[in-house]
Amino acid sequence: MKKNPTVLLGRLCLLIALQAGEGAIVAAPVLHPTHSQQVQPSAILPPAFRGHWSEDMSECGTDAVEDDQVWITGSALNYYETAEHLTHVVLQGRRAVADVRVEDEGRAFASKVVLTLSPDGKSLTLRDERRPGDTRFHRCPIKPVAASR
Repeated sequence: MKKNPTVLLGRLCLLIALQAGEGAIVAAPVLHPTHSQQVQPSAILPPAFRGHWSEDMSECGTDAVEDDQVWITGSALNYYETAEHLTHVVLQGRRAVADVRVEDEGRAFASKVVLTLSPDGKSLTLRDERRPGDTRFHRCPIKPVAASR
């Protein structure tokens, strides 16, 4: 019985991801489907990219809501007055290239962003085709939740 190499490769990638543990970044090879195979694009960012990010670390942990902060979920980048909903994500190691649907002050349009994590996962570089240059963000520590009595 001949094994389908695409299925075997998919199982290998899943095994590697499970052994790497939650939050690990695992690069999967890009498969080029034949006419009989379908590849479903992802629109989800892995946990390593998610969290509260700020250009200025001193603003982390405060209640200030500034334009230089972004809250990244599995499906969106949320700024002070703008939301960018992921429509397609391609992962390349510590880099994610994403198509987004931007909602900004009543307008909606398509754009593209590139997110690159530092090796330690504590900073993130964001390139947005709507803005010049790269923006570097720092991961804000998770705010402890007060225990309720």
